[in-house]
Amino acid sequence: MTAKRLTSLALASLLTVAVPASVLAQTSPAPSGTMTQAPASASAPSKDALLQRLTARAKSLSAQIATAEKSGHLSHPESTALSSKVTQVVKKARADHASQGFLSAGESASYMRELDQIQSTLGTPKSTQPKTS
Repeated sequence: MTAKRLTSLALASLLTVAVPASVLAQTSPAPSGTMTQAPASASAPSKDALLQRLTARAKSLSAQIATAEKSGHLSHPESTALSSKVTQVVKKARADHASQGFLSAGESASYMRELDQIQSTLGTPKSTQPKTS
């Protein structure tokens, strides 16, 4: 094989691996060989994702509170109070989700702001929070 052919094969194999699954999910081959769009619901974010994101953020914040207590930055009563606030935010979010069947983006943002306030009492900047996307 020539060097040009080997380079072409290498590039072709890289291109087939580099296609994200989200792109593949957007189209599917039809029996006639033409491409058709996947249903919009397949690529739309789930409303449950907002609750999952909020819950993951609350778990991370709870772990940070526990670490701050263990390291002596918070007293036991302080960490208990902050943990209670985090628990209340999650309970309110779950109650909204249960009553409506989803958590709206506005409600999620409001609950995230409450968690931001708790985070600020720890003195940890928001930029050090784990990214959940």
